[in-house]
This record gives sequence, structure tokens and C-alpha cells, in this order.
Amino acid sequence: MYEAAIIEHDHLENEDSEFARYAQETLILAVTRYLAGHAPTAREMPHTADIAMRLHRGEKLFEDD
Repeated sequence: MYEAAIIEHDHLENEDSEFARYAQETLILAVTRYLAGHAPTAREMPHTADIAMRLHRGEKLFEDD
């Protein structure tokens, strides 16, 4: 996703229009939001690791009644 956004950003560099400048800004903001949304925060990491270890050991995370 990052690579595609940067390539498209570079292609728009050759255009001299308001749309191209706006599209470049939008691409950078979009890829930033995408990466932020898919990267766990420092606060989430221990919880994510705990769940992974429990699943690795074969524990059930939730049980139906």
C-alpha cells in the first residue's frame, strides 16, 4: 500500500494542476491512516501477544453457553 501510494504520488508530481496537488496530499494522508489503522499500538501489544500464546497452547478464548 505504501509503495503504491508513493509511486502514484511521484506520477502526479509531473502534473501541474490543483487536482494533482490535492491528490498527492490525499494519497499521503490515506496511506498514513491505513498504516496507523493496521499497526498495533504499544498498549495493544501485550494483549495481542497474550492472545497469540493462548491460541498457540490450544486454549479457548471464548466459550458458548
